[in-house]
Amino acid sequence: MPNTATTFVHLSDIHFRKNANTPYDAFADLRNELELDSATQTGVLGGVYGLLVGGDIAFSGQPTEYDIASGWLRRFASCLNIDPDEKIWVVPGNHDVNRGAIEKSVLIQHIHKDLRADAATIDDKLASYMVKDEEAKKLILRPIQSYNDFAARFQCDIYPEKPYWEHDVTLNDGSCLRMRGLNSAIVSDELDSDASHKLVLGKRQMEFTRQDGVEYLALCHHPPQWLFDQDVAEDLFGKRSRIQLFGHKHRQRLTRIEDGVRIASGAMQPDEREPNWQPRYNFIQVSVEQNSGRRVMLVRVYPRVYREDVGGGKFMPEIQEGGNEYRDFILPLPEWQSSKQVSPTSAGEDSSSSAAEAVHVQRGIEMWSARKLTYKFLSLPHHLQLAIAQELDLVRDEDEGARDNELYRRYFIRAQQENKLDNLKCAVEKYSAQTDKTGAA
Repeated sequence: MPNTATTFVHLSDIHFRKNANTPYDAFADLRNELELDSATQTGVLGGVYGLLVGGDIAFSGQPTEYDIASGWLRRFASCLNIDPDEKIWVVPGNHDVNRGAIEKSVLIQHIHKDLRADAATIDDKLASYMVKDEEAKKLILRPIQSYNDFAARFQCDIYPEKPYWEHDVTLNDGSCLRMRGLNSAIVSDELDSDASHKLVLGKRQMEFTRQDGVEYLALCHHPPQWLFDQDVAEDLFGKRSRIQLFGHKHRQRLTRIEDGVRIASGAMQPDEREPNWQPRYNFIQVSVEQNSGRRVMLVRVYPRVYREDVGGGKFMPEIQEGGNEYRDFILPLPEWQSSKQVSPTSAGEDSSSSAAEAVHVQRGIEMWSARKLTYKFLSLPHHLQLAIAQELDLVRDEDEGARDNELYRRYFIRAQQENKLDNLKCAVEKYSAQTDKTGAA
């Protein structure tokens, strides 16, 4: 594989429970083996750009589970030698739903039933609930509020005005790999099934807009067969996204889909009672090459599998056809010529951020990207976040009752509009340093 390839680690279904990091943590040794294996493979492959987590981060959508998951993801990022403030992306799964919030609300139950009533009306109804109905906007994402509070640190939270996130990565030929994280848990509840009570995405999430020099990577928890709008999903995923990453099924599959590749990750921390229990994760390398005079995307997947029968349990390569530790997918691309040459060392460099609506990196905060500033701000205790907003006069009466992942967006947008981004960065830096020294503030 060319050394200009952009390398990702892809895992899913980590299912953190509140007893993690206790003597009764069933997966402590498994995670240790993952950390050892990933550090070794990162060195072998020449480095990792970022970590993609395909949902089911928590077990029951509880805040304490996300606190544990957040701590471990930072630790895992250090094994990959990546910046946890910058290079982690997540999407929600069905285990990230707090089902108690659904049980307490007849209106949420009604919304779920209505969206599952007719596949032909999903998009119109989603537009009504997500945009037009102010009360529904407050309710429809309430079951994943704890996920959103956690994901906001990584700029991967979901909100009614934008039901997905995007992040651009520059590939080795100067073209763009646009990563899009999708929310397939909009109607997830105890009735979920791949037969009678399927889940929904909505066409707006799946419309990967064609643009010269841009190819899509889709990250989603539920594969198309679990979706009520499966036909639309199969059509748009197959025709508009080169790389499709899914979780949920706890079984790994690598499949060529039209001119793209579909990668089902398997589960990193499945239930030990599952038959054929076998944790998995993947390294994925992406580059643009010339093949017989044609421009192609080379996607090389290194599947890693946990083998209990080796060394008391360790991760190993899953040998592919031909005896290789990897499997290659050569995907045809339209011809495209970069107007700006990209040096080999620039492969994998960010070309944009999903925080574009909230904050741009400006003069004076160049060393802190939008993602890092967001992570640092949301890592502070809530009272310090509020103190900073008050110091900079960013608080408004209409903020009362807004949740953390909505408040930070409002603060950042106001800071940008009022030319206070430098002040915001300095305040976050000051309070972060104080917190690091004392462990509290």
